[in-house]
Amino acid sequence: GIRGKYQWRHHGIEMDASYFHSHVSDAIVWQPGQGEVWRPENIGSSLTTGHEESATMSIFDALLTLSYRNAVMSARNKTAGANSYNKYLTYSPEYMTSLSARLSWRWGWIDWRTRLVGRRWANIANTAAYPGYRVDDAGMGINIFLKPELKAAADLRIDNLFNEDFVVVTHYPMPGK
Repeated sequence: GIRGKYQWRHHGIEMDASYFHSHVSDAIVWQPGQGEVWRPENIGSSLTTGHEESATMSIFDALLTLSYRNAVMSARNKTAGANSYNKYLTYSPEYMTSLSARLSWRWGWIDWRTRLVGRRWANIANTAAYPGYRVDDAGMGINIFLKPELKAAADLRIDNLFNEDFVVVTHYPMPGK
């Protein structure tokens, strides 16, 4: 991986990127069983490769902060002779990307976050998948300075602003707005 940071007067930027390639023997993954009871399962061998990157830019002493995060991953079963050989491992999304913007001032802030998640396989044969989804969250808050050393804060957050219907794990749909 590599990481960099640059600061100039009241502005700054931070960036990083990394690559990974992991071969694991006897990996344990959790799978749904009967009656919605989860059970551990041994994957004889797995190979996970991918890359991650992020960047954050802050201007005017953090008056405006913009952030980006991305991860792309391929996790495959590499157990020789298995019916699921070279199939993708379940529940591992193809990618996850997050974008956010935050406007802050002395007594308050507002922000917006967007999370994009790619398709995930729902079974070891890779014949059923959960579709990708996008979730948007918004928030705002105020800071009240009672004394120099005493501050109170209040905030309002609305998660899943557009009521996106998505499932992260089998049998557990995520709540709406």
